[in-house]
Amino acid sequence: MKRVVQSASARDDARTTVEFYKREAGHDMASRLVDALRECFGQISQWPAIGSSQWGQVVGIADLRSVAVTGFPYVVFYVERDDCVQVWRILHQRRDLEPLLLAYEG
Repeated sequence: MKRVVQSASARDDARTTVEFYKREAGHDMASRLVDALRECFGQISQWPAIGSSQWGQVVGIADLRSVAVTGFPYVVFYVERDDCVQVWRILHQRRDLEPLLLAYEG
């Protein structure tokens, strides 16, 4: 099992998204999102290769993987390192993802 390390961008993504859900859908829905993110992080911690490499191929970043957040329209983008899984971004699946991934600076 590898530890999951969130980039500053991923932390901002999560915070913004949870705040949105609290405001628009209520505390219970926001709590479910937090639980779903924790579950997702647990899965990639145990099985880092579980994610799709499709977006990595699109943007030319060979190690980039993605996995959908169960029950929510969000995707976690991450890279497996020797000592951890580094979460780059947590983005809504309907956004224009390519420029956001190409602009990532860690």
